[in-house]
Amino acid sequence: MTNRFPRRPGAAAIVLATTMAVLAAGCATPYREPVSDPPDAHYDGIVQIAAREPVAPGERQAALDVFIVHGMCHHDADWALGWIDRLAHALGAPANHLRPPDPQPPNEIKAYRAEIALGDRMLRVHALVWSGLTRPLKEQLCYDERKKTESCDPQTMTLAPLEYPYSRARLNSRFKDELMNECVSDALIYQGQARGDMLRAMQGALLESRAIAAPAALRQGLSAARASLANEAGLVVIASSLGSKMVFDAIIDLESRRGDDGDAGRRLHARTRQIFLAANQIPLLGLADQRLPGLAGSDAPRATSDAADTPFPADPLEFLFGQRSRALFERAANDNPGVVAFSDPNDVLSYPLRGYYRARKVEPSYPLVDVIVSNAPTVLGLFENPARAHGGYPSNDDVLARIACGDRGWGGCR
Repeated sequence: MTNRFPRRPGAAAIVLATTMAVLAAGCATPYREPVSDPPDAHYDGIVQIAAREPVAPGERQAALDVFIVHGMCHHDADWALGWIDRLAHALGAPANHLRPPDPQPPNEIKAYRAEIALGDRMLRVHALVWSGLTRPLKEQLCYDERKKTESCDPQTMTLAPLEYPYSRARLNSRFKDELMNECVSDALIYQGQARGDMLRAMQGALLESRAIAAPAALRQGLSAARASLANEAGLVVIASSLGSKMVFDAIIDLESRRGDDGDAGRRLHARTRQIFLAANQIPLLGLADQRLPGLAGSDAPRATSDAADTPFPADPLEFLFGQRSRALFERAANDNPGVVAFSDPNDVLSYPLRGYYRARKVEPSYPLVDVIVSNAPTVLGLFENPARAHGGYPSNDDVLARIACGDRGWGGCR
């Protein structure tokens, strides 16, 4: 016999519905409207910066190089192409993707390039994927992963792809596999003996990217450093977490050299127009470049890279773009590149920068703005999805609008 009455929801369904209703009611986005520090700060986006770029000698139109560099954790072509497409969408112009890099060899930086036309200005976008550098070392931790991460693909591993044999709680497993083994390991590798190798690779990627703008006839037979000197265009850096330390350490290291390398490093430095940071980790990573205070021998020379004889400063931004920059390039104080640092307070791997200076009772000697954002809702005031909190900056419309159009967001482009 057919039951004419609808079935009553079971207890599990009622509990689930009630839970979802409570969670929905308890979700909030603390920084639905981004908050700037200082609150009245003004800064330009890529549109305004590109509009000021002059036409370089021998060029038909003004150009601006935009470098996008990721931080710790595995990143690949999807990340690079996604960043370029989202940036193009924010700029209101299509991206013309250029030939992708050769996948072989895998253990080198891969540069994904595109051109975005902004009226009579051309953006040359370079998304640099450096995950292949650290992957061979991170394989040594794969035996300890319950659910294998991207760095532990059995099809590409050179070590034995062992299964983890013990019981581990699901959440603990995710933290161990994805946070420690896949992400934090990158920072440890960089701060250790591989730092010089990683910096040389980053320097090569930066200089090659700048060199390709030079006429082919001029590049013939020249090193990337020498060819890059023909590129007069300004540049904007968009860097995340560990990537910000890598990029500026690489420039500092280049500047310390003689000959074409030193000249190329100073050209990168001098042509930097604006810096956008996401999930900034300089306060954390800078701890590794300091001696313990107040101990005997603490004034001895700091450890150096084997790529140069220059110690790395704990604060590469102040070192590059502070008093030294003004003296080196005879700049006025307001001519220094500005730094805009986006940070979600629930991102456990991000540190605002202005508080970093206040705690040390100093003022940054370069223009600095912290922009506090929310990359995802907070549930019941207890937590925000950690993956979205740290990795959600490229998909956050507020972040993209300010990178593209400056402090007024979309309004800055109108």
